[in-house]
Amino acid sequence: MQRIQAGFNRDEAVQVTENLLDEKNQQEAIQLMNALFEERAKALRQTMLDLLTQKQAEFDMLIEEYEPQKEFLRQKRVKKLLSLEEFTAALERITVEETERH
Repeated sequence: MQRIQAGFNRDEAVQVTENLLDEKNQQEAIQLMNALFEERAKALRQTMLDLLTQKQAEFDMLIEEYEPQKEFLRQKRVKKLLSLEEFTAALERITVEETERH
């Protein structure tokens, strides 16, 4: 405080002191906002990871559900039990249903 008063009259010293306090408060506010931003960004990253993990699990379940049906159609086609048009139409129906659920 003594150094601030050196070379300044009383009013100027008060103004300089207020300016220093304002600058210090502004720096603290910026640090707090940055910390809050980092905290929220970390939480958002975790939420995104959780959602992506959940979506991947749902996708894997759909594959497990629909792949046997597709393989059954492939086997019927190999054994010539389905024409190419029947196979294509049936596979298309399964694929559309799978896509709609995804």
